[in-house]
Amino acid sequence: MSSELFFYGLKITAIGMGIVFVTLYVTQLILLGLGQIATARAKNMPQPSSADTLPMAEVLSETLTEENPMPSPTANEPSFGVLVAISAALAAMLGSRPVSIISIRKEQNSGSAWQEAARLSNAERHHN
Repeated sequence: MSSELFFYGLKITAIGMGIVFVTLYVTQLILLGLGQIATARAKNMPQPSSADTLPMAEVLSETLTEENPMPSPTANEPSFGVLVAISAALAAMLGSRPVSIISIRKEQNSGSAWQEAARLSNAERHHN
């Protein structure tokens, strides 16, 4: 009785594992097919010419004017400069186009005098 139950359990386990492996294999085939389709579509898409794309500095100079200065972040929002730096880093990492950062400037009114002193102290410690 117990040996029949043991072999029945082995049979059920083998059937279940077989179903799992077949499902995983079919899923792999589907993902490979979708990858091939995406690659073929990407090759067929027209590539933008360098005249069509603007360098990051031109985009920023067009965006920031005297009438439209850099927006100041609120307490929970990252600053505009941080967003630009993250975007440039992502673009460089993904290799979409060459990115060069023209300038980095310190934000004004970045916090209290105590916070600024702590930042300077940390910078001096790590620099030397």
